[in-house]
Amino acid sequence: MLFVLFMMAFIAVVLYLITTRKYANRVEMLWIIATAVKHDMPLPELIRGQARHAWGKRKRMLFEMASDLSGGASLAEVVDTYRSVIPEQGRLAIHVGSDTGTLDQSLDAALEYLERRPQEVHRNIKMIFFYLAIVLLFWLLIVSFIMYWIVPKFKDNFLGFGVELPAVTVTFFDFADLFAGYFFVLPVVFLCLVPLGVFFASLVTGGLDLPDKGYHPFRLEMLWKPNALSRWLFYLFVKLGVRFTPQRASADILRYLGVVAQADQPVLKAIDTLSQYYKAGDIRRRLGSVKERIKQGGVLWEALAAKGFLSKQKAALLRTAEVAGDLPYALREKSLQFEKGHQHRMACFLEYVRIAAVLMLCCMTIFFAISLFMPLIQLMNDLS
Repeated sequence: MLFVLFMMAFIAVVLYLITTRKYANRVEMLWIIATAVKHDMPLPELIRGQARHAWGKRKRMLFEMASDLSGGASLAEVVDTYRSVIPEQGRLAIHVGSDTGTLDQSLDAALEYLERRPQEVHRNIKMIFFYLAIVLLFWLLIVSFIMYWIVPKFKDNFLGFGVELPAVTVTFFDFADLFAGYFFVLPVVFLCLVPLGVFFASLVTGGLDLPDKGYHPFRLEMLWKPNALSRWLFYLFVKLGVRFTPQRASADILRYLGVVAQADQPVLKAIDTLSQYYKAGDIRRRLGSVKERIKQGGVLWEALAAKGFLSKQKAALLRTAEVAGDLPYALREKSLQFEKGHQHRMACFLEYVRIAAVLMLCCMTIFFAISLFMPLIQLMNDLS
């Protein structure tokens, strides 16, 4: 048992290190692109230099990326083809910067965001859920052993003594019979609980997102393929959750609008680019509606508020800042405010999940202990 726990902990650490390294490689590549753009350096040669020190799939992709750039492909086209080479924020910054003539400033804004972004909060999501899954798994194994081997013998012995069992013990025995009779339902319950938890996480934190290609239609064969069914439920709940949280994209939108406003470029062009290249399909559709409202003579901030990206108070504040000529500063500050709000809600949510799970297991353990020991205490009192 200890060996199994050690191996699982070792695997968790390895996965954590691999994930961290992959993210660091993507940020490093974005920094190289930003440096090449800022100092007019040959980007294909810089990418080839990085590829010589890479390995596996990343090495192949970097060489192909350098070849495409040398062949005349634009940087925006290349990052769309090799999306896993740089962070999603970098891809968005390249598109906005290329379309609005603010590539240098957009890349700087993306790098500043990635530097101040507390990655520990996001990486801890996987670690916390892995920890909870391991604890719950071993708790279920122990409970299953007790239900299958201990409880029947315990029940027969006490019924043989003719002792009237306490109500809590009778309830426990009924639960054990139900557990034994419907044990096969547990995997289905877990298949539903995981995506349901993701749904509530997306509502609470606003920090979860999926691209359109992640939404799979339901197929009949999923009924006998638990893995496919679980994936479909996961994407379905996330899709439902993110539809109610458009403000998860507000920080990104205001950040790049601030860059464009600082460069005295038309913000409608930035909205147009974001409506085409933002990762989440629901955000792209909302931004498309914002763009149409502006073309019809609407005010940008009111259009963003109407589509849920801003509150009416924030929209009025940005309108005032625009009139006062201080719009870039206001956009930057509001973007930071949204970022901090998302990070705070994510950290609180993770702590609540951890505490709730541990408390639930403690309550169930106390219930089992009381149910098993109460008859012994009652029997000793009767014998004395």
